[in-house]
Amino acid sequence: MLLIKEAIIVCFSSEAPSSPSITSTAKDVHATSLTVKWTAPALEGGSPITAYRVVILHLSTEIRNDNITDPAAREKFIGGLSKNANYNVKVYARNYVFEGDASQTTLKTNFEGANFYRFLHEI
Repeated sequence: MLLIKEAIIVCFSSEAPSSPSITSTAKDVHATSLTVKWTAPALEGGSPITAYRVVILHLSTEIRNDNITDPAAREKFIGGLSKNANYNVKVYARNYVFEGDASQTTLKTNFEGANFYRFLHEI
């Protein structure tokens, strides 16, 4: 007598999520601060988004590397910056398994204006 058992194997494929899109505009940039804004990645990679990472570089030097563990977050305030300076901004999305490629842009702080960072902390 021949006994055959059937088995169904389910494989879940996880990949890195696609890059989020940076949506910051000129009104998000001040003389000494900026707010990085983004949208969720189009593709989660087969696993829900669990976090984001925001990296800020100035003259090739990393000045911020912040993990945002709230997957619903869509912005990050960055203060204490130099006036009239270019900052390379990167945003990464992370799912349960992988971190995807960065979305990146360059934002330039204003050359004049209120010290928004100091103003916020005086309130």
